Amino acid sequence: MADSNTDPSTSRDDSPSFDRRSLLRTGSALLAGVAGAATLGVAGAPGASAATGSPVLQGTVNDAGSASTTLTSASVQTLILSNTAAAAPLNLVSHAFPLDPYYVSTGPGDLVNMEGHLLFTHHGGSVGEIYTDTWANMLIPLTSPQRAVDTRGADGRGRIVITDGNFDGQGRLLAGHIIEVDLTDYVFAGRAGFFNLTSVASVAGGYLTMWPTGEKPATSSLNYQKGVPIANGLAVGLSGWDSVLIVASTTTHVILDVMGIFAGSERQVNPAFLPPSTAAASKAAKAAARVAPSWFRADG
Repeated sequence: MADSNTDPSTSRDDSPSFDRRSLLRTGSALLAGVAGAATLGVAGAPGASAATGSPVLQGTVNDAGSASTTLTSASVQTLILSNTAAAAPLNLVSHAFPLDPYYVSTGPGDLVNMEGHLLFTHHGGSVGEIYTDTWANMLIPLTSPQRAVDTRGADGRGRIVITDGNFDGQGRLLAGHIIEVDLTDYVFAGRAGFFNLTSVASVAGGYLTMWPTGEKPATSSLNYQKGVPIANGLAVGLSGWDSVLIVASTTTHVILDVMGIFAGSERQVNPAFLPPSTAAASKAAKAAARVAPSWFRADG
């Protein structure tokens, strides 16, 4: 494409960094680097060691060497951890160790604390992740569709990272020009968004393509005819900077509405755009007052 801004990398450096954003975003990235260093839980500060077979000494490190501490019970419960001060009952303290031997030296079900993220071993020694909000994602609907882009007015182009050279005199997106839309007003470290993409006042038939980052995909997100307004709802991934890219094959006005965010937690979505019923305190109060219907199976 002949374009003054056809390379999305010129508008934003999207290389990953191992910070809070990347931890929230990519659980898979952690697994990809799992052959490096990980962490194992140990509790307490250095102190005396109990002899094999002696009781565990509270408040100190208990080094059993190669021996194992085994708890057995004739009843259902084997170990119950509680904390009356409302603190976490289980504290796995980080302790670095090489992970490669871990694959072959541990059994299925073992837990590892890898920089604050729980991993476990499967049968055969492969390592998986505990399904938490770092790894899982859910669709979080907004109060109402939020207009992120409307090229028909200058205010509607405010979230476009680079505007110079990308629009005609009427504000329409020029054919072949790639724009990046900054969505950080709505989300921090989200996985994807649910959008409504619209073409208005196009000069010719064509298509819009919307994608997270990198090379433009070969598929279209919306096909349109000359001058005919048309919209399409779609889910699109977000870049490492919570942005999306849009390109038009022919010159057209573009409207982009955000209807929902795919993220691990509502905390990642701007509360100004969340319905009151989905706010944490309100949600908890509402859930506490509800009675499960007859068809609900609590045991799964």
